Amino acid sequence: FDTGSGNLIVPSTNCSADGCRPHRKYNRTASSTGLLVTNERGEDSSEITFGTGQISGGFTRDRLCIGSSICIDANFIAADRETTEPFQDIPFDGIMGLGFKELSMGDGFNIVDNLVVRNALPDGVFSFFLTDGGDSEVTFGGYRPEYLASAIVWAKVREQSYWQVAIDDITFDNMPKDLCGGGCQVAVDTGTSMLAGPTELVEQLRRLVAA
Repeated sequence: FDTGSGNLIVPSTNCSADGCRPHRKYNRTASSTGLLVTNERGEDSSEITFGTGQISGGFTRDRLCIGSSICIDANFIAADRETTEPFQDIPFDGIMGLGFKELSMGDGFNIVDNLVVRNALPDGVFSFFLTDGGDSEVTFGGYRPEYLASAIVWAKVREQSYWQVAIDDITFDNMPKDLCGGGCQVAVDTGTSMLAGPTELVEQLRRLVAA
């Protein structure tokens, strides 16, 4: 579940690449509701490059259910090629992009918009609980109060592409370091464990942690 991308991507049975081989695959011919589709630009396939890999595949529409209670018709990419790195070794089969429409392949491809338009996402909310212990989870339709470490702080989305918000500063041991010069813009991205930013700012951070 990736807030840093905007498409649902699943490996298809047409993919024999090493990146697809360990994973469960989507078989359109076995579905009574699966269709090949094009976007509003007449495109029927795409190639997407991530920070550490690349996929390509055709555009498909089929019934998508999240659990047993949230079901919609959704457009997605059925991948016929996935690079060995990192897809061969990742534990999940596909990627559900939860970013904004600007990151999607076109109309009907943005899962969040599709859920909201069809009144299938209660309160228009989803939330993440992330932990290094392996018990992370995503909740559609709200949040789990028992996981809150403090009161919720709401931040305005500044740019509807990534989930981009403003922060005042970066702190170490709860001490502000005046690194943002009046404020920084950051993307909240559940799809990466890396921290990236402007070279000058990253260099300051590196010196502070003596890395």
